[in-house]
Amino acid sequence: MAEGYLMNISLRMDHNHRRLCADALSKRDVSSTTTKKLEELFQRGHSPSSALDTLKYNLQEEEGERYCLTAADRAMVPDIQFCYRLYYKIFKKAYGAPSGESMVEDLKTRITHYNDEQGSVCAQMEKLDGQVVVAICTPLMQRIHRGLQQSGELVFVDSSGNGDRQNIMIMQEGLCQRSGSRA
Repeated sequence: MAEGYLMNISLRMDHNHRRLCADALSKRDVSSTTTKKLEELFQRGHSPSSALDTLKYNLQEEEGERYCLTAADRAMVPDIQFCYRLYYKIFKKAYGAPSGESMVEDLKTRITHYNDEQGSVCAQMEKLDGQVVVAICTPLMQRIHRGLQQSGELVFVDSSGNGDRQNIMIMQEGLCQRSGSRA
């Protein structure tokens, strides 16, 4: 031993467990390549669960019979909780707050920005009986209203039955009334 030191430490780098078994692989960090693949899938409109399913399917195509070994590796196939955390981290950064007053304020800011971009009032927002109502008349709609008098007599409701993550329904409406008819 060297003079002045009370002990000598030697590292052998031996593991007390198997490093390439399924249990050890399931605890690895998700690789940056896998994270980028998930981000691309989210940008294409996938939910966290459909993105994970697509990732697994693509991996089955690539790996073939080795897929069962690869699927145990969290670096290649993350758990669903990781997918949800990544999705909401990206979504919140890109789209602002998901609900509450901060969402309403964010929506007001986006409407103001949209109106400034268009150079006219194309969208307005109002709160009625605790519900947020947004009316939008795009520049194309405005052009049609100016050029075609009957367009002001048209009502069209497009409701696909899908809601967003707060179960908010978006419906496009217009009014249609035949001349001479009583409605």
